[in-house]
Amino acid sequence: MKINHSWQLIGVALITLIVTVITLDKNGYLRHSSEEDSIYLAEFNLIKQSTESTETKLSHIPADYSAQCVQGVLLLHHKKQKDNVGVLVDRKQRAVRC
Repeated sequence: MKINHSWQLIGVALITLIVTVITLDKNGYLRHSSEEDSIYLAEFNLIKQSTESTETKLSHIPADYSAQCVQGVLLLHHKKQKDNVGVLVDRKQRAVRC
């Protein structure tokens, strides 16, 4: 009797979860990202630090971006356009960790 009751509770919980997700999606409360949501902002290059004594020439003018580590992912903020915030990714769309 107890085993059957446990399976019924698990089944009701799963069905409730599925119905809830379908209802939220149908009413527009779940947002699905698409290709149009990603915006190309800028391209960045990696300057490799070598062990030799060669100097790397960098501009003395700072970039328009600042980086911040949030939950282990590197976020870029545009200094002039405050609403432009994005995750730094590589060519294969993998997030850069920090």
